[in-house]
Formats: sequence, C-alpha cells, structure tokens
Amino acid sequence: MTQQQDRVENFTRELRQDRPASDRSIGEIFNALRPRLQELLNKQIELARAELTPVGRKAGIAIGLLVVGPCSCCSSWASSSRRSRRH
Repeated sequence: MTQQQDRVENFTRELRQDRPASDRSIGEIFNALRPRLQELLNKQIELARAELTPVGRKAGIAIGLLVVGPCSCCSSWASSSRRSRRH
C-alpha cells in the first residue's frame, strides 16, 4: 500500500472514531476536514508553481528581447546575415 493510501485510510478511521457522520454538525465535519483541505490546497499551489516556473522564465526572456532588442552579438550576426542575403 502506498503512503498516500495509508493516510487516506487513517483519516477515514479518525473520522469514524467519533460520532457517526449523521450525528455531526456541518461545522464539526469541516473542522475535521480543514487540515487535510489546507494540505491539499498547499500542494496544489506548489505544483502550479513548479509547472509555471519554466514557462515564466521563457516568457520573461522573450519579453526582454522584444523590449530591449537582441544583444550586440546577435544584432551584428543578424545584420551580417541580412547583408549576405542581399548580395
């Protein structure tokens, strides 16, 4: 069994140890779920950051090149290649 499956089973046991769910108020149920929901939310945010970081870097480089223009080594290469195409 995986660690995540163990955690789910432990959480299910914790919920069942108290009163039956039908005797619980909505507030009690949410209080029992709150730590798990917070953990899930934090992991989703962490995953989104990890997925978007490379995209953000590429976008930042592309925007920088559009705003500033190519560096001097690239611009000299571009102008020399344009000249060679003209001749």
